[in-house]
Amino acid sequence: MKIKAVTAGDAAFILRLKLGPLRAWDDALADMRRERTTHLGHVLLPYCVQESKRGRRPLYKVTDIRNFIERVEGAVVGSPGVSKYNIYEIEHDPADRRSWNLRVIGVSA
Repeated sequence: MKIKAVTAGDAAFILRLKLGPLRAWDDALADMRRERTTHLGHVLLPYCVQESKRGRRPLYKVTDIRNFIERVEGAVVGSPGVSKYNIYEIEHDPADRRSWNLRVIGVSA
């Protein structure tokens, strides 16, 4: 089954669009991965890690981002302008119960 996923930078951008500039979302996502912070008690964790020439980068499922936004929706009203971000299609195995940092995918052409 294919799912849609984005990098941490794009996830932070989406959160800034939808929830506003309440916090530095890229830093917040990094702290959430290290279990150091939450946003109003909610946590957004990556689904897997993408392995590239520059190293490993976490990827977030678009549906997980939407669910996170829905849970904290009432926090901020309004959003800045719209821009483009990259969405990856990756294979999804519903039976895979490993942690997000153990699900490594390769570079796609």
